[in-house]
Order: sequence, then C-alpha cells, then structure tokens
Amino acid sequence: MKLQVWNEAIELNNFVHAKIKEINSISYKIKAQIEDSIFSVASNIAEGYSRRSLKEYIQFINISLGSLAENLTQITILLNSGEISNEWFEVYDRKHYSLENKLIKLNQSLIQKLKSDENWNTDYIIREEIMEYKSNSKDTPEQSSNNPNIQSSNHPTSQSSFYVNDHAVVDDNVEIGEGTKIWHFTHVQSGAKIGKKCVLGQNVNVGNNVTIGNFVKIQNNVSVYEGVTLEDYVFCGPSMVFTNILDPRSKYPQVGSQYYIKTLVKEGASLGANSTIVCGHTIGKYALVGAGAVVTKDVPDYALVVGNPARIIGWVSEAGKRLEFDENGYAFCEKSGRKYYFDGEKVTDVTEEK
Repeated sequence: MKLQVWNEAIELNNFVHAKIKEINSISYKIKAQIEDSIFSVASNIAEGYSRRSLKEYIQFINISLGSLAENLTQITILLNSGEISNEWFEVYDRKHYSLENKLIKLNQSLIQKLKSDENWNTDYIIREEIMEYKSNSKDTPEQSSNNPNIQSSNHPTSQSSFYVNDHAVVDDNVEIGEGTKIWHFTHVQSGAKIGKKCVLGQNVNVGNNVTIGNFVKIQNNVSVYEGVTLEDYVFCGPSMVFTNILDPRSKYPQVGSQYYIKTLVKEGASLGANSTIVCGHTIGKYALVGAGAVVTKDVPDYALVVGNPARIIGWVSEAGKRLEFDENGYAFCEKSGRKYYFDGEKVTDVTEEK
C-alpha cells in the first residue's frame, strides 16, 4: 500500500506507543485504551482501502478520524495532568495535525468521486493540499471574549484555522477559536463563543449564547444548554448532562434566556461520564465530579464529589490527584508541583505563598 496517510498513521502509532511504554504512573487499562485508539487509525485506513468500495472506504476513513480525535483527547488529558511534557506534545500535535488534514482531504476527494458516480480505482493517493500547521504550545489560557485567536465565521470549513466536520452544523454568528475541532453530528447554535484548541466530540450540542473557554474537551453526546458557561480547561465526560430549568413542563413552556438558570463550571473542573449538573450551581476550580454523580449544590474548588446527591469525599489537586493533608493541613502534589492548604472547610492553592 502506498497511501501516505497510512504511512503517517503507522509513524504516529509508533511515536505514541514508545512514549506510553515510558510512563509508569498510569494504569495498564488507560495505556491499553490509548494504544487501542491510535492503533485503530492505521488499521481502519488499511481495511477501508482493501475493501475496494468507495462507500466502505469513506466509512472506514471516518472511523479513523474518530479514533484520531479520541487519541488526541487522551493525550491532552495526559498533558494536562503532567504525565507528558509540552515539548513531546508539540511534536505529537504536529504529527496529529498533518495526518488529520490528509485524512480529511482524502475523505473529501472520495466523497466527490462517489457523487460523480465514479467506480473504485487504485489511484486514491492523497494530494499534498493540507492546512498550515500553527503551533499554540506557547499560548496561555485566556477568556474567549475579545480573543484575537477567535474567528467569527458564518460558514466555517476545514480551510479555516479551526476544523468543522462535514456532518456538523454551525449556525451563523458563531465565534470559534484557532485550532478548535468540531466533530460529526455536532450542532453549534447562534451566538455561541468557543475558545481556541477545544475539542467537541460526536453528537455535541452547544446552545445559543453559550460561552466556552480555551482548551475545553467535550466528549460525545453532551448538550451544553443556554445559560451554561465553561471556563478554560474544563472536561465534560461522555453523556454528562447540563440543565437550565428547574421546573420544566411541556404544557407551560419556558423559552428564552430570561427563564434559564445559569450554571458556571470554573477553570480545570472535570465532569465525569453520565454525571448530571442541576442548574443554578457553580462547579469550583479543578473540582472533580465522579461518573454518574448528581450535583444539586455548589461544588467547592478542588473538591471530589460522588453519588446522588453528590457529596464531598475528598480533595484533588490541579492535576486530579487525591490530596493527603498532614497534621498542619498542608498537602503537596508531585504531578502539578503545587502545594495546598485545607482549613477544615475549603482547599486553597498556597504554592506562591512564602
């Protein structure tokens, strides 16, 4: 097989595999998930090509793109938790960016051939027409509003500084930051503002006038309704749920921002898979909401909450590691290199204090 995308996928697989073998602080299960997602990319390219069917080839390229997005999310989580360095991620991001854009171009070419009723032939080699890679490794988080890295676009495409999948829908009057990726069947509604380097997975809905910060990851099947604000580095797990009305009735509709109760998710907070955030509450900085938890009141900074209703069972660092406080109320996180103090009610970051 002479497909350049296939060769690049194998190269990226080897690059990721070598790094994952070096990391001893993550579980075997997590390592296996990361290796499975990157291994799937080259495998599906090869299988699709071997089917000798345009329709099936397109399907397998879409699967490869999905696996590539999954791997990027996993690697970004490792970056945010300090498991990998910014320098290594910079190389990975460049390789990922190149491969992703080649796959997108290949897919677009195949779709055009299919629309033209062309049959399979052996000349499906990707052309060297890809987007210019722009590094963001030295960027620092900033709020989305008035952000020079955000572009307003009525009809965004993969030719812009962000990527929107052909099967996604982006309404008019939407702002999307540089390097953001929006995947299959996602809908971004009018008035939404999305920061830079975000990843919105499959089947995500972003409501009218929602503000999403930079470096936010939203996994599959999440609806971010109007009234919700996500600050920088927020992570929304698969199928987690936001709400914006406390007393919904079909017979007595409440439509419009004047009815919606606001929810704020502060910087770095993580919301686990299938968790529910009842509207009108604030999730504190770097808080961690466990899978399936139902949040019915404010969650303090750095709190670890689980259950229904969600209750505090501990405290975590900026890197998501459980904090163990000494007799004086202090704890240190080796991953983040930060020091914390617990006064009996709340946790504060005291790294900068002398």
